[in-house]
Formats: sequence, C-alpha cells, structure tokens
Amino acid sequence: EMKPAEYEEVSSEIVAEFFKVSKSFTEDGRDKLILDKFSFRLLRGDRIGILGMNGSGKTTFLQLLIQELQPDAGKIKLGKTVEFSYFVQKRRDLDPKASLWKTLCPTGGDHVDVRGKSRHVIGYLKDFMFDPSIVNQPVSTLSGGQKNRLMLAKILAHPKSLLILDEPTNDLDMDTLDLLEE
Repeated sequence: EMKPAEYEEVSSEIVAEFFKVSKSFTEDGRDKLILDKFSFRLLRGDRIGILGMNGSGKTTFLQLLIQELQPDAGKIKLGKTVEFSYFVQKRRDLDPKASLWKTLCPTGGDHVDVRGKSRHVIGYLKDFMFDPSIVNQPVSTLSGGQKNRLMLAKILAHPKSLLILDEPTNDLDMDTLDLLEE
C-alpha cells in the first residue's frame, strides 16, 4: 500500500489512465469489440507504439485517449495539465487556401515561435525541406507528403505535453522520417 506522499508523487507523473475500459461498434449488423475491460497507465516520459491490422481499433484507442470518444464502460482519467498535439492524416488541420507562411504565422509577421525560440518562417520551413520559392503558395498546391511535412512543422513548433502521431510515416520520405525521429 502506498503512503500519501508516494501516491502524490506517482499521480503527478500520470498522463492518462484507463480503468476497465470497454468499447465496441456495430459494423454490418455485428458487434465489433475494440477494448474489453482494458486497464492501462501512461506516465510522463513514456513512449508507446500501437500496432495492429486496419480496423483493429488503433485510432479508436487514440480518440478515447483524447476524449473525442467515450467508452461504453469503464473510466478514462487524464492528468490535470495534459494538453494534446494530435497529428492525424485523415483530418488535416490545414486551410487549403492559406499559404505555407500563413499556416505557420496565422497572426502575421515573419517569425514563428519554435519551442520558445524565435525562428524566421523561411528558415524553419527549410528545416522541413520546403523550397523558399513556394512559401507563399496555397496549401492546396502541395502533395500529400508535403502537407504531412507542413502539419509536422506546425505541430512541432508548439508541441503540447502529449504528442500523438496517428500513422505519421505514411507519405513521408526517408529524409522527413529522419527529421521526425530527431
């Protein structure tokens, strides 16, 4: 049994906790069980990977984690100060009419605050392998891989306490994968 001081120390490290969580969907008239009394604790500093076949529930798990979905049974508790950066390919948070520049500097100016340091937007976009000649083009002109790189640039400039990447490696070349790993 933990003493109160020990529990406080552990609880301040908890990012998210699943308590006997169950989730299922009805698909083609049949129930599809995703989680069955699943318990799990995610602590500060943890890095997890979720692997599985298409349709096995990986994205459902992430949507439960960020409380976009509610469990059928059980409880999900988040740390008090947890904020999410969520990279999802299918739901791009990019305005197709905005330029790359405007995407990174939505309030104007020519500098982006990157984890507390001011960076010129062109230099920062170069880090993500964008040619300076395209920074004023609309997002709609980018390829799928370029849109993913721009999303990563946007998210990684201001990462929240929990970074969630849902299939981030699709449409990314080896150089971008190295950049993401770094």
